[in-house]
Amino acid sequence: MVSINTDSGGMVTTENLPPFNIYGYLVLLVVLVVISIPLFLYQHKDYGSFFGLLGLNHTFTMPIHEGGHALLYGLLYLPFLNKDSMPFLVTSAGSIIQIAFPLLIFIYKFWKKEYIVSFISFWWFGLNIVDTSIYIDQALNTTGSFITPFGPVENPEDTDFSFLFRTIGILNYHHQIASVTYWIGIVMMFFAFVFLGRYLYQRLTFRGILTDK
Repeated sequence: MVSINTDSGGMVTTENLPPFNIYGYLVLLVVLVVISIPLFLYQHKDYGSFFGLLGLNHTFTMPIHEGGHALLYGLLYLPFLNKDSMPFLVTSAGSIIQIAFPLLIFIYKFWKKEYIVSFISFWWFGLNIVDTSIYIDQALNTTGSFITPFGPVENPEDTDFSFLFRTIGILNYHHQIASVTYWIGIVMMFFAFVFLGRYLYQRLTFRGILTDK
């Protein structure tokens, strides 16, 4: 086991070194920054190809998104739930669970003082917010195509957010909501890079930081 050996305080002193060379994590940080640059430079209106960052993430998180719908649908018959609100709750659960999943990983790993994994999870949290912003922006796009794990689906009858926004009367504002959501995600991704970069820099600047137990 490799651990930190310093009295300097801060996060650097509290975590066992993950089973990966510190320079490997630096390379990973650079890769994440490079593949995220297009998102920082301009606002995307679609997921792009399967092999792009957004397309790959959208396809990877689709089971989580759909699992959110299924989870709420499975609670339909619990006596304390208002049955009249279930269509709205079931529809909204997909994006909520998709965004909450990496956030919960971040919280758990941060609590366990596994900071590298927690910051990467926070980056993924921001990326899922960006992913959701594109879905919001397509609320009226019922004639296009959507990437799924089984390939593109042409001409969907409806989308989650077209139903949700129509229900609460804000469908005409979906572009503005999508834009705000997009930049919230970008800010989350940026802070993940800042904190992960700062954390790795701290480790590199300490002398005699690694000792074998």
